[in-house]
Amino acid sequence: MNWEQIIPFIICFILIVVCILVWSKKNSSVKDQYDERQEMLRKNAYKYSAMTMLFCSLAYFIVVSLIDKPFAEDGVSVLLIALVGVAVFAIYSIFNDAFFGVKGKQVGTGRPVIYIVLVAFITVMNGIGAIRMIQEKELVKNGLLTTNVMNLALTILFLLILIAFAVKYLMNSYEDRRADQ
Repeated sequence: MNWEQIIPFIICFILIVVCILVWSKKNSSVKDQYDERQEMLRKNAYKYSAMTMLFCSLAYFIVVSLIDKPFAEDGVSVLLIALVGVAVFAIYSIFNDAFFGVKGKQVGTGRPVIYIVLVAFITVMNGIGAIRMIQEKELVKNGLLTTNVMNLALTILFLLILIAFAVKYLMNSYEDRRADQ
């Protein structure tokens, strides 16, 4: 890993995040609001996400203990398990109409169209990085997953979120058509 090439991207990312945070603090239309049902469903999503991460961690620990050989470099398994938790939260929230708040459907950066475009962009960019890592055979070194697998993992995560959005949209369209008949 060449840190001289990565540091400018990290600095740009941090600057973008800080700008978005400052802008969202000043702009009240950005803040999303959830009704009581959505709050309850989001709490359930957090609970299921945490339990999934706990069980995945336990399963990884047991398997690694039994075969006495890790599958990934230090920290990689933790990040992958965290991404599984994010996927559980996002997909559960999407299918239970608790991902976007009541207000976010009309105003602010929480609008579904803006969010879906952003997720699609992230998916494509990570997909490009994942393809490069696969071509350079950088995902596995000495029989262990390396940190270079994160592009592939993020591509899969955001692709799953996009698929969940698409399926939920189709389900809602079908329900709307049935209600109109």
